Amino acid sequence: RVYDLGCGDGRVTREIAQRAPHSLVVGIDSSASMINLASKAYTNLSNLTFELKKIEDLALLKPDLITSFSAFHWVRDPEQALNQLCSSIEPGGELLILTYVRSGYYQFLQNTLNKYHPDYACQAAYHTMLAPEEYTRILNANGMIVQKYELEPQIAIHENEQDMKNFIQGWLTSFVPLPDDLHKEFLDCAVEESKKYRLPSNNGKIELPYISLTVQAQKIARDSCCRCILS
Repeated sequence: RVYDLGCGDGRVTREIAQRAPHSLVVGIDSSASMINLASKAYTNLSNLTFELKKIEDLALLKPDLITSFSAFHWVRDPEQALNQLCSSIEPGGELLILTYVRSGYYQFLQNTLNKYHPDYACQAAYHTMLAPEEYTRILNANGMIVQKYELEPQIAIHENEQDMKNFIQGWLTSFVPLPDDLHKEFLDCAVEESKKYRLPSNNGKIELPYISLTVQAQKIARDSCCRCILS
């Protein structure tokens, strides 16, 4: 049994199901529109299903593999969520997370809230993002052996300011529950605030640094036998 947390439109979850044809693969997301889209798009795989749930509220049934790609940084109580995931996973099972940590990209968004929408500033995911070392601490405390831990500097490239606004708009409400009527003002101000964090560019594009974190861990097996579903 495999759970893909924060599955979005289900494309990655489908790839997992194709690579693990003998496993039940369940895509989980808190967005009803994303689950509806994924459920309609991928009906040809009998081992693939999608469920509407929040990562924090999951009651998992002894999964062998848990994955989460570009979603865990939005979780408002990530330590509790990690504790729950580690508790539910089978001995010998694995956890694979690709997420992002605090960096200039999220800093300019938080600065925008602080300046122009202070009533919402404390509700932003910026405050609940785990520091990188916290992942290893929590995983080790839950009997998980960290097999991979990679912090990698990345660069987000936007063609222009409108492209940047469109990109942020796609996940803005995951970052902060800002009312719809404030989105345009926030995005306009955020683009202006981002100028302090942009990298020098000679091609007219907007380049902003961020940091990705990949963590892979395995729960200590009773028989010390390691398994990997996707290998």
